[in-house]
Amino acid sequence: MSNLNATNDQDAAQLAATLARMDAANETAAPDALDEEDAAGLPDEEDAAGPEEEALAENTGDVGALRVRGKVNYTPAEVELMMRRALLRGRRANTKAHARKVKRAPAAPKIVLPPNMVHPSAGHKKLIDKWRAKNVPFAVRKGHYFFVGEVVFDVAGNPKTRVWARIKAGTKIDFFHLTVDDDFSILGKPSRVNLAKTNYTRQSKKTYNEQDFLIQTINMRESGFRIAYPEAEISAVPDLAPIKDVLTGGGWIWDDGGALLPKDIYHDFTERNLLYNAFKTSGVLFFQWDRTRVGGNGTKHRIVVDKVASIPDERETIVTRTSGGADVLTVPDGYVITDNPEDSDEGAFSATIEIVDDIVFPFTPVDLSSGSPIKPTQLMMAVQLSLYGTSFARVNHH
Repeated sequence: MSNLNATNDQDAAQLAATLARMDAANETAAPDALDEEDAAGLPDEEDAAGPEEEALAENTGDVGALRVRGKVNYTPAEVELMMRRALLRGRRANTKAHARKVKRAPAAPKIVLPPNMVHPSAGHKKLIDKWRAKNVPFAVRKGHYFFVGEVVFDVAGNPKTRVWARIKAGTKIDFFHLTVDDDFSILGKPSRVNLAKTNYTRQSKKTYNEQDFLIQTINMRESGFRIAYPEAEISAVPDLAPIKDVLTGGGWIWDDGGALLPKDIYHDFTERNLLYNAFKTSGVLFFQWDRTRVGGNGTKHRIVVDKVASIPDERETIVTRTSGGADVLTVPDGYVITDNPEDSDEGAFSATIEIVDDIVFPFTPVDLSSGSPIKPTQLMMAVQLSLYGTSFARVNHH
């Protein structure tokens, strides 16, 4: 048996040498060698029917050329050699057919945006590019700003018949126009902005600082009441002397039971703030930027954000003070608050809620132990506007 195998191997070697000489003389077509990686994922047979016919013709050509040389009988080893040549040709044919098919396939269409479309994340990319161009160390983090504004209602009517609180159309409630430690007045009394009113500090007013804040979502909530009763009527009730300043507009009152504030403000069963609901229905929120230039000239940009009724009420906020724990209204991309508006393209940011329709809220005045109800002169409801987004700030490495 070993002699037979040796003879077969010798026959195959002689045939291989003969075919190599015939390939070199172009009597036969040599099958190209194909790497395993090139042969991976070959197409189906029907995709390469034409090239495979060409390969079959080359296989037949081997047999015909050998017949011309007198070769008509083959040992098993010679047959195996012929099969290997045929296999290489088949792989080559499939690969070529696949390459032609891919070349014929149409290229994926290029996405073309509408002519005036602004990419949804253009504002974020613009700030990233801006801060990279500064070539200074900076940090990007989530954050928020809040500001408590005052909605002041004038009170009219007769305390013995009917009384109502009214705010006129065109009234404006401002936010972020003041910063911590600024002086202002509230219900006619002097006050100073503290961290209960806002966390908007504008450090650049006191020290060198750089920060841009990209607004992404907003929400709002009611934030307390103040009331201004006539000082003369409060002074006539000795029991009220300890809280006289509070009852004349100098402090906050938390009272849903109707002891000091009109009981009608809160719904008896749901405890909803009805005055707050009336205010939201008639308000529209604006953002504005004021770019002051040398010599007093400047530009102002004002945009409508949404109806106040569309701004969700804040009910829960997680420790990091992002929008993760509260209902929020998403605003268009690109609204920026800058800490140093004098040296920025944006300018000084502020927000305003404008009352577009008169609001009249009837209520029953409170008897403050004087024997008859007392009509306040003004009623003030505070609302907190919160802006959530991403901060870009310079950092100093020590």
